[in-house]
Amino acid sequence: MKTVTTVIAVLIALLGNVLAQEEETPATPVSRTPPPYPAECFAKLPADAPAQSVTLMFDITRQGDVENVRVREASDPCFEAVSIAAALQWKYEPRRVGGVRKSQTDMEVLLTFVIDNETLAEDYDARPAVRVPPRYPEKCMRRAKDEEAVLVGFDVSATGDTENIQVLESTNKCLNDAATESVARWKYRPKTVGGEAVSRRGVQTVITFMLGRSSQADYRMRSYVQRNLLRAQRYSKQPEKLEEAEAILDEVYEKYGESFSETELSAYHQVRAVVKINKKEYAAALDSLRIVHSLGRTSGEAREAIEDTIYQLEQILNVGPTAPVNDVGDEEPAPDGE
Repeated sequence: MKTVTTVIAVLIALLGNVLAQEEETPATPVSRTPPPYPAECFAKLPADAPAQSVTLMFDITRQGDVENVRVREASDPCFEAVSIAAALQWKYEPRRVGGVRKSQTDMEVLLTFVIDNETLAEDYDARPAVRVPPRYPEKCMRRAKDEEAVLVGFDVSATGDTENIQVLESTNKCLNDAATESVARWKYRPKTVGGEAVSRRGVQTVITFMLGRSSQADYRMRSYVQRNLLRAQRYSKQPEKLEEAEAILDEVYEKYGESFSETELSAYHQVRAVVKINKKEYAAALDSLRIVHSLGRTSGEAREAIEDTIYQLEQILNVGPTAPVNDVGDEEPAPDGE
């Protein structure tokens, strides 16, 4: 059987694969020609008609092309066809996750038509800028289905902040708080009218919680988290820098712990376990490795190393596979939420 020291080396080597991921960047426009004012619409409207608007929703492929264009709302149906035709000609730099091109769904744009035949492409509906993924509460996992969903309604202020957040529908009430807390951290590019930012009411979004590996949010690794976990990992190999490594972990958890994706949570606890083992704080290390194992984000040699280490720590602490260990010996308790 491997010794704890040997397994630590394996964990450190394998952890680099997880931390090599990069954060997500959304799709950005490359070319977006505004639609002309339709002649047939001009003929039927009075000269003093107010500005007309069409709000479109669409998806962007991995190649940056626009598809699945649909009208969410329009002040006059006459403007819908020309708006859709224009959107299908637009080109985007596609969304990327970990440097890999990915499709993006449910993009939204507001087109405004004025009677002088010019389209004010500066006016847009509220658009997501930062979306913090929800953390799947461990207390909800045991009785949850493979996929759960929470429909959240909210308003977007003129500064792009989310407000008046409420749950409209939910398949699992245990997840409601996690969904609303996630939306509260989101940031939007605010809706504009005549080039001025205004509030946007009645935005709705579905937050999906998945226990499997298909959830996009599960794989998110933010650059700040990645960078600092790598620092802590390097310091964990140097006895004189173990305290510094632990301080880095505390800082990361305080800043982002409540919104960790499963990938971030798994990587955090793997690094924490190595630090705690090297400090001979075995109970805290066991707590972290049990969390890593329960998340199921590792496989092959990494999973075998974690299972082997858990077994050895249980033997050292003389506890069973399911026994709590926070109060074993004089070990300090794990930080809240771990």
